[in-house]
Amino acid sequence: MQILIFINVAVGTYYFMSVMQTVLHRYYGHKQRIRAVFEAHAIRHHGQYPPSKLQTEDFVELESHALYYYGIPIVVFLAISYLAFGPLVTTAYMVGVLFTFVWHYYLHRQYHLNESSLDRYAHGHAQRLSP
Repeated sequence: MQILIFINVAVGTYYFMSVMQTVLHRYYGHKQRIRAVFEAHAIRHHGQYPPSKLQTEDFVELESHALYYYGIPIVVFLAISYLAFGPLVTTAYMVGVLFTFVWHYYLHRQYHLNESSLDRYAHGHAQRLSP
């Protein structure tokens, strides 16, 4: 039973984090609600990768410090999960969080590279071609 709880929490965390990343990206990365996040994403990242040039030979790391803002709600949920559910759920939550960051970072890098492993998939290639 514990393995099922662990898997469900980790997978649920992945999907929750994915939705939250999309919402935070749209409402904070593209609007001046938190200036540092907006500057990192809308100004520097979109400045490096404008719609006319989404791919480059080498990935340019520009917005790693914006990830710290995601840490605030992650730590709050971490504390709540530990206090409410104990170490099993908290560990599964952290595994889900870590997997989300690693997977999304990988996808983001591949999206902006000319020679991308996403090119072998029709959807990945088409998505990168449409501005």
